[in-house]
Order: sequence, then C-alpha cells, then structure tokens
Amino acid sequence: MTDTALYIGHSSSVRNLVLKTNDIDRFTILGNTGWVGINTTPLVELDLNGSIRVSGNSAPTSGAGVEMKYVTAEDRGYVFTYN
Repeated sequence: MTDTALYIGHSSSVRNLVLKTNDIDRFTILGNTGWVGINTTPLVELDLNGSIRVSGNSAPTSGAGVEMKYVTAEDRGYVFTYN
C-alpha cells in the first residue's frame, strides 16, 4: 500500500485474480490477458453473465463508443452506438 493506492494481486501472468462469495466465482481477472469476467470466466475484454443497470447517461466524450440512456418519464431505455 502507498499513500495513493491499495494494490491487491500478484506478479504472476498465469494465475487469475478471483473474488468469491458463497464459494462461487463472482469477479475474475485473467492473469495472462487482464480480461474481466463478472459471474463468468471472460472470453473477451469485459464479459458479463447477468444484467446491467445504467443510471443517468453514459456517453463517449469523443470517437467511437456506446451511449446508454434511461428516460424515467418515458419508462424506457435507449442504446446508441457511435463510430
């Protein structure tokens, strides 16, 4: 630990970092790629097995990206892609 950060992990590139609850893997970071999996072993950079909730707006500030927006008054959500 330093004055600005708390480091958790190891220096091995072959071991994963896994957080568990109830003896079930919940959050995995692969040691060899850095890919992240939530409730799954990741097969891509960010792999999620479950639902996602976005509050407010999530939008790219420039370039390519995805914007997710939920409009309470309309009771619906939108997903926009940019390139």
